[in-house]
Amino acid sequence: MQAKLPDVNAAIVRYRSQALESVKGNDYSLAIIALAGINADLPEDFKVEISTSKYNDIIKDRKSIECSCTANCILNEIHQYDCELDWKEQILSNQKYQRMWICTACGKSNVMDASKILIKKYQEPFYTKIMPAPPIRARGIRGRSTYESEFKTWFGIALEEIESQISRYRTEYAAQEDQTELIIRDE
Repeated sequence: MQAKLPDVNAAIVRYRSQALESVKGNDYSLAIIALAGINADLPEDFKVEISTSKYNDIIKDRKSIECSCTANCILNEIHQYDCELDWKEQILSNQKYQRMWICTACGKSNVMDASKILIKKYQEPFYTKIMPAPPIRARGIRGRSTYESEFKTWFGIALEEIESQISRYRTEYAAQEDQTELIIRDE
């Protein structure tokens, strides 16, 4: 790929470095832009689709959430609801409601916390060629505290999916180059 497609290879390397450096420097917007740049540089057959709903459908049976009683409940089987916050919490979080869920094991209510969601992994490596959309920073103190965790989870998923497609592209491109060299030698 380096010989015939130097601009694409150089762009991918530059964007990859920029994405990783941006995460280190907590510049999450620039990291999102860099990953989008890599995805844009890939040929159509190798682009990673961005769809939160499709991604969630693929992994929904693998998601569970941990309760304070240490039970793991399957995410799509728990009852979720919105709880109105008192006026102090509304001011601090800039939200009127908080998402809650009820544990199927102990029956207790819990705050919906993305950091408590566990994803069972299929045999590694597991790639879907689909990634969720990047998280959106919520307003208020609570939004600032959860965004970093949500972003890092998203970034890990997105980077793995994009790297998988880069690898596929390089492998298929190298195979085409090998076939071209064989044809030229045979003639």
